[in-house]
Amino acid sequence: MSTLVDDLRARLRGPRGVRRELLREVEDGLRDAAEAYENAGLPPADAARKAADEFGDPAALAPLYQAELDASRGRRAALLIALAYPTLTLAWDALWRYTSVGDGAAPDGVATVAGALDTGSYGAAIVAAATIPLYGRASAATARRLTVAVGLLGWLSLVLIMATSIWMAQASGDHAVRDFESNVPSMLVVGLTVTASLAIAGTATLALSRWWEPRAAR
Repeated sequence: MSTLVDDLRARLRGPRGVRRELLREVEDGLRDAAEAYENAGLPPADAARKAADEFGDPAALAPLYQAELDASRGRRAALLIALAYPTLTLAWDALWRYTSVGDGAAPDGVATVAGALDTGSYGAAIVAAATIPLYGRASAATARRLTVAVGLLGWLSLVLIMATSIWMAQASGDHAVRDFESNVPSMLVVGLTVTASLAIAGTATLALSRWWEPRAAR
């Protein structure tokens, strides 16, 4: 039985905790089946062999387990995107509205770009949230494609948001930087943004990694 579980473990790629739990369930199922055969009168070695034969070929079953791992990885990234972007958008809007950072007049174009950035952030969050229920009945191939798509969404949206944010900071001039440095709420929002961006980058990279993992693991 341990050989079968080791074979299956070598074929699966995904979140360590979820993979460990899946393999534990397989191992427990095999053990229960072997004990049942032993209770029916089979010798331990024969009972273990029969339980393994009944389980099936790990190569044939791995895609089914991999689909669950892909769904877990993709759902985790999608949920983070769906929660992080609206939270960050609301935090930045509150900063501009209710603190001294937003007292100065915005240069031409900055307000327009900021509005587009808010719309894009909410759009990315909505798309990410919409992918989560799709995993419910997804095949192994569909789950992998969804996970890759979520990874692409995470990175593309993050790059666009960072690029536009840098442009707005430069367009606002040195006085905006000084306002941020002297304002505690602004530094808290910046810290939240950096933390959320790193988290999105990490989960998106893990999701996107299904694109280039060996086909044998798919």
